[in-house]
Amino acid sequence: MTLNYLDFDIEIGRGDGRTYPLAVIDSPAGNVRAKFHFTLSELELKNLWCSLQNAQTVRSFGAKLFDSLFSEHQIRSSFDISKDRATMQNKYLRVKLRILDPRMAVVPWEYLYDTSQGEYLCLGHQISLIRYLEVAKPPRSLTVKPPLRILGMIASPVDLPSLQVDVEKQRLRNALAELIEKGLVQLDWLSGQTISDLRRATRPQMGPWHAFHFVGHGGYDSQSNEGLLIFADEAGKSDSRTATEVARLLTGQPDLRFVMLNACKGSFTSETGIFTSTAATLVQQGIPAVIAMQHNITDPAAIAFSGNFYDALMTNLQIDAAVADARLGMSQANSNIQEWGVPTLFMRAPDGVFFELEEEERPEGKDLIDSIQNESPKVEIIGSKISEPRLLHSPIEFDWCEIPEGEFLMGSNDRPNEKPRHSIYLPAFYITKTPVTNAQYKQFVESKRHDTPKHWKYGTIPNGKENHPVVNISWRDAVAFCDWAGVQLPNEAQWEKASRGTNGRTHPWGNGAPTDRLCNFSSKIGDTTSIGNYPDGISAYGCLDMAGNVWEWTASQKKNYPYSSNDGREEYSSTRPRVLRGGAFDSRDHHCRCAFRITQGHIILLNNVGFRVMYPGSVKI
Repeated sequence: MTLNYLDFDIEIGRGDGRTYPLAVIDSPAGNVRAKFHFTLSELELKNLWCSLQNAQTVRSFGAKLFDSLFSEHQIRSSFDISKDRATMQNKYLRVKLRILDPRMAVVPWEYLYDTSQGEYLCLGHQISLIRYLEVAKPPRSLTVKPPLRILGMIASPVDLPSLQVDVEKQRLRNALAELIEKGLVQLDWLSGQTISDLRRATRPQMGPWHAFHFVGHGGYDSQSNEGLLIFADEAGKSDSRTATEVARLLTGQPDLRFVMLNACKGSFTSETGIFTSTAATLVQQGIPAVIAMQHNITDPAAIAFSGNFYDALMTNLQIDAAVADARLGMSQANSNIQEWGVPTLFMRAPDGVFFELEEEERPEGKDLIDSIQNESPKVEIIGSKISEPRLLHSPIEFDWCEIPEGEFLMGSNDRPNEKPRHSIYLPAFYITKTPVTNAQYKQFVESKRHDTPKHWKYGTIPNGKENHPVVNISWRDAVAFCDWAGVQLPNEAQWEKASRGTNGRTHPWGNGAPTDRLCNFSSKIGDTTSIGNYPDGISAYGCLDMAGNVWEWTASQKKNYPYSSNDGREEYSSTRPRVLRGGAFDSRDHHCRCAFRITQGHIILLNNVGFRVMYPGSVKI
């Protein structure tokens, strides 16, 4: 839903460095003109960015900035009356900050702190603050039918501080996981990092793109007096491009509504012109809104802002309301670091409404989530099947799936032993597409003269079950098999990522409940089935049978979350119980969730417990 706002439209004119003309040109309390004396020094401005981990320092800065701006009684009275009238009308107040003097454009107004209220002006929903730029033709509202299409680009030239490209992509994807899962957002990353790659992606026949999300480096060119975005050339080295050049490409997409610049100095402004910053130039050239960083921002903070912003935007909030919501989310995630004021919103639309999302038709009496969860599974295969990992010389042939490096969401907030849901980064690895079968285990038994499973009468695989998962296998048996095959058991984190992908889905196939078409569960068959018998239950990386059929041993001992591989839980010499994952043929619905975990003693033998393996590495016992 959109919010109802009253506007407090304030303009800072050109001054002499200390005194500036100030005008409230539109507000619920009428118009007023005055002057204000800027009392903060250049050193105080610089010190602020070195003190974002000191809440008291930031608060003191914001209070001094507020008292400077609202020092005149008429201005302060107009502001207070406007707030009160918005409250009485059950509306919100939008502070439109029009800055005509470039020296005032570099001031972080987002940290304005009202001591009488004991709160930052824009750290909440009641008041939003935008850098408003008046240009000739305000944009029209755009109706968008989901998904919101985001074009993402990362530029990491080799001659600048490196960015972890895959990690950056995965982090944003994780932040948007629920929106992507629901079909509300589509995130497409450019595979290249040159200006030519962007030109090809923004040709009129491409897209349509509703948002452009750039991660990289920015700067300022004193010769052209203009902000820069830094791409890579064909050799991978820096290729600086002015904001005007970038704007020429982006304006070729008529449906583009906003740009997110996660680049240092994206909102830097020179002292000679208000439109010299990258963000302001993009707005001047026709982009309705630009979110830029007015200072360097840490990766976790940038990702937290992006995830919260897009999530709020998809509830049909105006863009400034979504920015306010994202700032709140950043503040709640880490109350000790005041990075929530680093993102800056430049806007040219008078009402903040850039698009209105059409609601999808759905069955009567069902809400959106129900209709999504009950529809047929839609699987996106984001890993590639590997016939055999390079350099693995094993006496047995496995069918592999590749799990790429990156972060994923582990655990859940539904059950005590699954809390808290948290993000884990894993290097790339391979895992078998299906559990180890009776036929594969037989090769190990014959080679090592190992004991056969207790249900193999006279040491023979039960008739017709050669392709069923092997069961009645202790954890020690599974480790011995791995030692022989040159592989190892997956730990809890590896198993869970292979099962659920990166976006925290409930089951391998998505968020829909288990059915007879998706997995073998709830004693409906009463026994194991052949591997790969439920192709519709495939995981995001191509793994099968990760829900139901047989519980699967992992390398991990059960310990509390957050998960850590360095806290002794992966110690193989321990005789403590080990974690089982995935559920079995006789398990209930909730046992088949990706995050569900139970333990069993390492020597226990059960007819519903098997295992699958991963690579690289082997375990010696």
